[in-house]
Amino acid sequence: EVARVGHAVNMFRPVCDVGHDHRFWEYSIALASLGSREAVKGMRIADVGCGSSLLPGLLVWHGAHVTAVDVSNHAGAQTEMGRRGSSSVWGATPGGTLEFVQSDGIAGLGEFDAVFSISVIENYEPAEEFFGKLLKAVKPGGVLVLTTDFYPTGEARCDGHVRTYNAERLEKLAAAPGFSSPGGFDYRYDGDFVFNYSFGSLHLKRAG
Repeated sequence: EVARVGHAVNMFRPVCDVGHDHRFWEYSIALASLGSREAVKGMRIADVGCGSSLLPGLLVWHGAHVTAVDVSNHAGAQTEMGRRGSSSVWGATPGGTLEFVQSDGIAGLGEFDAVFSISVIENYEPAEEFFGKLLKAVKPGGVLVLTTDFYPTGEARCDGHVRTYNAERLEKLAAAPGFSSPGGFDYRYDGDFVFNYSFGSLHLKRAG
């Protein structure tokens, strides 16, 4: 998965915004939750809080039908990444599509095989309301993957972020009725040489 993300950085440069090094691993975790590249083809996937992330384009490259959602207007960047992601020049799996929706949430967009929200929930308060909307958008048998700032005490470590998540807060989210966490829980904090926080990921599967 990390190799596929690295390929996408070249494919979408300079349109995409990688952010910082955490993103390589966060996007890789999202891909890993779906299985093989062949398994992704034809899936309906939402990326909530996409910004100008390369993830929607990368999913199109795998043949998925992607709805990219963000409160700010990133239609230009996402349209271009969708175009590149479906281009045979880059060895795309045929059939992938991308639609950008400018919205502050996912309500009313239907149910998806997978819902991703990469480093977004730390910006929301109350976070539980935002998280509940993500859960409702996952179809039976589908998955929800979110990543967020992780710090053992849970205090905010970055300007503009409402909160940082620790093990207790993540496990509270994971206790959502009708969902299970296939990989269980495994926490280790390694810090970060710039921000002094790491990231945590939550992978939930809705009962079929």
